[in-house]
Amino acid sequence: MKKLLFSIIILLSFYTIAESASFSPDGMYIVSGYVDENMKAIIKLYDAKTGIEIRSFSAGGAWGILHILFSPDSKKIVTVTNWSESTSVILWDTNTGNVIREMGSLGQHCGGWSIEFNFDGSQILSGSWDSAVKIHDVLTGREIRSFPGHTGFAPSASFSPDERQILSFDSETMRLWDAVTGRVVRTFSSSGRFATFSPDGKQILSADGKTIRLWDTDTGREIRSFSFSGESATFSPDGKQILSTDGKTIKLWDAVTGREIRSFSFSGKTATFSPDGKQILSADGKTIKLWDAVTGREISSFSFSGKSATFSPDGKQILFVYEKTIKLWDAVTDYTTTSPVKDSSVWTKQQQSTAQTTQPNNKLVIWSFTNELSDMTNDPTYGFKVTHPEVQVEYFKFPYDEFQDNLDMVLASGRGTPDIITLESSYVRKYVEYGLLLDITDIYENNKSKLIAYPVEVGSYKGRVYALSWQACPGAMFYRRSLAKKYLGTDDPKTVQTYFADFDKLLETARLLKQKSNGSCVVVSSLGDMTIPFLSARKAPWIVNGKLVIDPVMEKYMDICKTLYDNKWEGRVDQWSEGWKAGMKDELKDESGKQVEVFSYFLPTWGLRYVLKQDAPGTSGDWAMCQGPSSYRKSGTWVGAYKGTKNPEAAKEFIRYVATDDTFLEAWAKDTGDMVSNINVINKIKDTYSEPYLGGQNHYAAFSEIAKNVNGKLFQATDEAIEAMFDLAVASFVRGEKSKAKALADFKKQVEAQF
Repeated sequence: MKKLLFSIIILLSFYTIAESASFSPDGMYIVSGYVDENMKAIIKLYDAKTGIEIRSFSAGGAWGILHILFSPDSKKIVTVTNWSESTSVILWDTNTGNVIREMGSLGQHCGGWSIEFNFDGSQILSGSWDSAVKIHDVLTGREIRSFPGHTGFAPSASFSPDERQILSFDSETMRLWDAVTGRVVRTFSSSGRFATFSPDGKQILSADGKTIRLWDTDTGREIRSFSFSGESATFSPDGKQILSTDGKTIKLWDAVTGREIRSFSFSGKTATFSPDGKQILSADGKTIKLWDAVTGREISSFSFSGKSATFSPDGKQILFVYEKTIKLWDAVTDYTTTSPVKDSSVWTKQQQSTAQTTQPNNKLVIWSFTNELSDMTNDPTYGFKVTHPEVQVEYFKFPYDEFQDNLDMVLASGRGTPDIITLESSYVRKYVEYGLLLDITDIYENNKSKLIAYPVEVGSYKGRVYALSWQACPGAMFYRRSLAKKYLGTDDPKTVQTYFADFDKLLETARLLKQKSNGSCVVVSSLGDMTIPFLSARKAPWIVNGKLVIDPVMEKYMDICKTLYDNKWEGRVDQWSEGWKAGMKDELKDESGKQVEVFSYFLPTWGLRYVLKQDAPGTSGDWAMCQGPSSYRKSGTWVGAYKGTKNPEAAKEFIRYVATDDTFLEAWAKDTGDMVSNINVINKIKDTYSEPYLGGQNHYAAFSEIAKNVNGKLFQATDEAIEAMFDLAVASFVRGEKSKAKALADFKKQVEAQF
């Protein structure tokens, strides 16, 4: 049943706002750039081996960064940024970060379509949207030569390998120039979207969106054309092959014969050779793949929506740029470690801890996707540091959607691993079941009499405990008091609960609400609200002894959803959509424009504070809550320790403190309003609450009763994937696309195929 968790290994992960990134020619540095919230162009320089930020400097006001490139000796960096109708070109010293020169004349010309150094770094060749190609002297910044004549928009230009000629092209023409005299050597009978010299300079490759052509540089004769509507193409390092892509297909051609060698089954938007020509790197915006250029075999793939990817100069690493993250992939071993980077100080600390073979027993490294453990550690009144001053804590927070990837990578390699890990509800079971966490059963045994059962059950596997949670997130049915009074004759939670005591009662009440409201009141706005209560009502999990189990209550769920949908007893909007939220504040309308009254929403503890109060503040006081047809839980955060931590006792003490300690959790609950999992604390404080939004109802006491009945043994590592497939099956049945039997049969086949 278990599948391999880790296949791609990332050497380094830079958390920084990066719009572009590139290696220095010597491979020692990585430079990146972005425009910050103040419209300033920020350039950052990193050590490519350690990931340590060397320096950061501002290139001034900018709408965008058009280019960042190193000189051939890696000692200089050129940045091209645009601001309003002007362009700024700045030459920087790599070692000091100082400005060598602001190249004014180049900035006036260089709208930034293309820019490159010559091979000794003494000149800069540029093309721009002023239809000119120019060469500037790097030492003085003055213009050496201009190549006029293009009429198309923004020509691009490049030196020939021997620097004697320059190739330029725009949307209308392609021209070859004498680099010394500036005269036109020849004009090619082809417009170009792309053009490049062969490695020996004897041929030119061009693509115009319809055809790829190969030209003789000396004569201008077309050698051959390729029957492929390619947008771009490139030579292999030895010039013997051509790689092309049109956004749908990647093809490899023999440059001598024009024969198609092979086609790659990948809709790559970009493709490039490794420096030695033995590998091909492709990306389609969703997946990045590495291929063997000789056999065409896929070496590995990375399901990561990369915006760009490039090889290091030695071909051993691959650099990705994805939204705010820069990542390095080991292209040789396909094996990885990673560390978070927010700024130079954070990276430096983590690198130092990673480099140590052992850590002192008074130091803990914490990784999280939330600020909660940071607050628990640093609060000046009750934080872990206050009660444990002898323990040094380093805290690293990742963006939520990047946390798992980074964690998986370091756990796979065993290098740079944290001591303490926070785990979200949707994936905590993966780490619990796969043997990645430290056994903390002793903590549970010493505190079990005061802990709510279900958080412990979620963090347990085969009789051992691997993760604990300081919180409980039971769910409830939140309903409108005004609608309850109007259609049920009462808004009292105990009485309303009798109308929703089980799923049959829910269906009866849905019918009643529709009848009494003359069709305007629906029991829920979305069928998505119903999923978790049904899942929590199962007697068995999805997988038992290696076999799929479809609990009878889930088949009943399909039937009830179908009935609600066919009779329009639900609001016909998607959960978490704007329409779903509109129902909370009396703004939901049906297809005819008639207002739809939504009776209830199924939400966990945090739904009161972060959903209802935020999205429907104007309905405060008109809500109440009851359990509904089943007790359930949704979300929550668990804390565990890496099984290979060098500091197991300190790690265990941290978990004990934040997940079980009475004094700490009482202070935390009072400070944050969090529903804690400690029964002693709950009993002490539960009667002190009165929630105005719920018309004065004591939500804390109500949630504490619901939490007692949640069955944490139902949850498994495979739940998220299986439930996504089941949702599709339910939707196809509800909408009439498949019979119930067909939908279930297809669901079983999908599960079998994946697992």
